[in-house]
Amino acid sequence: MTIVSPFRPCSPAARLRAIAILLLASLAITNAASPLDMADVSVTSSLRQEFTVHAGDTRSGILTIVNRGAVAASVTITQVDIAFSAVGAVVYEDAGSSASSNSAWIHVAARVEVPAGGQAQVPFTIEVPADARLHGSYWSVLQIQPEAASRVTTEAQAERVTTSVEVIVQYGVTVLTHVGTPAARTLQFEAPTFRHDPATGEHHLHVVLHNPGTHVVSTKLWLELYDQGGALVTRVDANDQRIYPGVSMSARLDLGTLGQQAYQAVVVADAGGSDVFGVRYSLDTSR
Repeated sequence: MTIVSPFRPCSPAARLRAIAILLLASLAITNAASPLDMADVSVTSSLRQEFTVHAGDTRSGILTIVNRGAVAASVTITQVDIAFSAVGAVVYEDAGSSASSNSAWIHVAARVEVPAGGQAQVPFTIEVPADARLHGSYWSVLQIQPEAASRVTTEAQAERVTTSVEVIVQYGVTVLTHVGTPAARTLQFEAPTFRHDPATGEHHLHVVLHNPGTHVVSTKLWLELYDQGGALVTRVDANDQRIYPGVSMSARLDLGTLGQQAYQAVVVADAGGSDVFGVRYSLDTSR
């Protein structure tokens, strides 16, 4: 299991060793490869493949991998699970280790060759088990990464080392399958926090949205602020939220500079159709 974590700075001694290694390496470099001699791989199809299915269904999709470089590229495709902590932190796990994983349903090539200046259309198939107990959203990730070319070549006769640096970019394609239709979508508003920034004079409302249901909820979030007389002061639109089952996501709503009085804030989360959720908060800037 791999947890996304902050960068950990190295010690001064480790930094000195790293600098010494870099200096030695720079002395050994005699012929750096041109960027024109490298592959340049990217994924141009959607990085989120989403399907609404029923138990026993079969679906298919296409991954488009483009190579704009001057040499062919070998690309590996690895299946992993992606889970979320209660506060939305991302955790990568081995395929099939999560109860919400659909990785075992997905069939895709493990390696493809992408020609120089060309592209590869990589099909994948989803075979949903014929299990009537399946219900809700299931997901996993296809990690797409070009294989690293040989970085160091030794020339015995000249006793030289040719070194090139190549940037490897890994793409993650989330494959989402929604099995069945949810009886009802639900969102819960939790832990509201109203804050004032003395440095800027601006106010912010933080609120946590929790999805206790079985299906992913995609929602548009906004806030309407009213003064004591009921007049609309401002409307603030937040980033769209995609909240996975059992996961909480924090949203920050910037209200700007407010006068000293009591306000009513209405926070709305629109998940489409009749699935609209809201909550009202009393905010007092005079305290």
